[in-house]
Amino acid sequence: MSGRVIETRINSASLDMYRAKLLDYSIGAVEYSDGYITPVAKPFPVKLTPKIGMREVSLTLDFEGDDAREIARSISSFTTALMANADIELPDGFHYWCVYDSATPQVRVAPWIDQVTFYLHGLRHEEIVTQHFAASGKMAVEGNMKTPAIVKLTPRSGASSMSFNGITVNRSSVVTIDGVYTTVLDANGNNVFGDTDMTEWPKLDPGDNTITLSGCTAEISYYPIYV
Repeated sequence: MSGRVIETRINSASLDMYRAKLLDYSIGAVEYSDGYITPVAKPFPVKLTPKIGMREVSLTLDFEGDDAREIARSISSFTTALMANADIELPDGFHYWCVYDSATPQVRVAPWIDQVTFYLHGLRHEEIVTQHFAASGKMAVEGNMKTPAIVKLTPRSGASSMSFNGITVNRSSVVTIDGVYTTVLDANGNNVFGDTDMTEWPKLDPGDNTITLSGCTAEISYYPIYV
């Protein structure tokens, strides 16, 4: 078992920049909903496709400062970061893409310390994984949920188009299809979605995935996501 001490971070930044200390946190169960229908021609109910959602996350922090104004500014900056849909690394070793729900009023616990509890909803994941493909092959994907893929395609010499798992890109230059942020960009950051025949953003299933390439090499990245 690893003895590594995991520092709490928000968007890769230490809590030190907010003069904050994590006192406690809690991770709720994942939201899950399903249902059943009873077809007219069948005697048994049929389960509908379930919907797997996010989980409740709470963070209790102390904020230090030399005076009340400095503390209030630190809490304001931290709250703003959470409201921007933060990626938070917690001591359980996982990251959480979070959306902000609410917070308690700040409570003075010492002349130089205020305490606040924040309530969020988050999606549990691990750090990004990247694999390079010189040709078609197999990719073993960690996690236990389907995850969006980030696919960087580099054309082979003389190729006028490229394809990845049935998606064709009619360009002869580097293109990145980002299933996380839903963009298709060239090396200069220009939107080239119109040069594809894509009808849905690329995703990877947990476990073995077949990667099929034509006219290019690929760099494929993803975040392992866990229920």
